[in-house]
Amino acid sequence: MNAETDKQIAEILKKGLEVAEKSGNFVIEQAPDLVKQLITYKTVETSICVLIEITLMYLIVIYFKYLHKKNNEDSSFIEGNSFHIGGMLISLVVAIFMFITFITDISNLIQLIFAPKIYLLEYIAKLLS
Repeated sequence: MNAETDKQIAEILKKGLEVAEKSGNFVIEQAPDLVKQLITYKTVETSICVLIEITLMYLIVIYFKYLHKKNNEDSSFIEGNSFHIGGMLISLVVAIFMFITFITDISNLIQLIFAPKIYLLEYIAKLLS
């Protein structure tokens, strides 16, 4: 009975090793495609973020131009309207945040396009930490 159990355990271990070897080979075979897909995904994702940031910053500029025009027409337009003062402050904070994020995303996009291997190393290091 002990020999039979040892034989079954050996068979299970052998099958487990075969599955692990096949899985390892699969991962190794698919690694270049996975890396390419990750780079493509991150490039598209960052590009979309940059476009959204540009659009939002453009809308904020249009809002400030509107306020400036209205204030030139009627000097009490902004002074007596706390809604526009609050809107200006919020827009200014959002614009500063968007600009900082925009610079970071442009940096990532440049790295994705011109140095994808360095981006991957930094991405893996960030995941591991």
